[in-house]
Amino acid sequence: MSFVGLTEQGWSAYLVRGDGKARAVPGLGEVRQLSWAPANHRLVYMNLEGAVLELRGEQKGPGTLLVPADDPDGYTQLRLSPDGEALWAVRLVQRQSERTQLVRYDTGKRRFVLWHEQRGTLFDVMPLASGEVLYTQVSCVVDCGGIRQELWNRSAAGEARQVSLLNGTLRYPVRSGAGALWFSFGTGDSGFGLWRWPTGGNPRAITTTGESDLWPSAVGEEIYFVRRNANGGRLMRWRQERVEEIPLPGVQDVRDLEVNP
Repeated sequence: MSFVGLTEQGWSAYLVRGDGKARAVPGLGEVRQLSWAPANHRLVYMNLEGAVLELRGEQKGPGTLLVPADDPDGYTQLRLSPDGEALWAVRLVQRQSERTQLVRYDTGKRRFVLWHEQRGTLFDVMPLASGEVLYTQVSCVVDCGGIRQELWNRSAAGEARQVSLLNGTLRYPVRSGAGALWFSFGTGDSGFGLWRWPTGGNPRAITTTGESDLWPSAVGEEIYFVRRNANGGRLMRWRQERVEEIPLPGVQDVRDLEVNP
């Protein structure tokens, strides 16, 4: 498990290894985004200035530069594949959110290259071990009663198809060990609830608290997520229809939660 946590020293990258304890990664400075693949000991992060860097194996921070802070395009939502071999991101063309692309890092060219683009703005790229990639598409933001953002899937063969039509804002899709889809979903100003969509079934709300439950991440059928309100974010766990908070001593706020096998 990895996340970005706020302490008195600022925003730091945290990793949770086999002993279950969250530890800050030294030498990175303040961190804005993070993705970690323990399968091949690869960590990719964005620093406060917007540069993208990586650490491999026992490499110490700050690491190897992948994208400089002054790149003409902006990047967000860095995501390593489960095996850590591929790195995806969302590219904001000319640093504008009106046009986005799903991109993949080319180690030979030492830059992100276009992987997928379609009508609408794309976010929440999530590569799966099957070779599929989940993502979301914003299709409407004006005159539709709120943001319309739905789930899409691009197969390993390159075919993209729309998965959901829930007429709301769907974010951060993941797939659990049993194949169910989990995501954050909201309409209007009521916050985001945690939703589950089982294989062959219908999607349903799991949490409805008025707060926002974001960044769901699956460990088997246990779901970790961040519950946010005006005071910040807290690490939570859903299992067997119950939700509990996971204490993080010294951490005042949490975001960008991710679990890679």
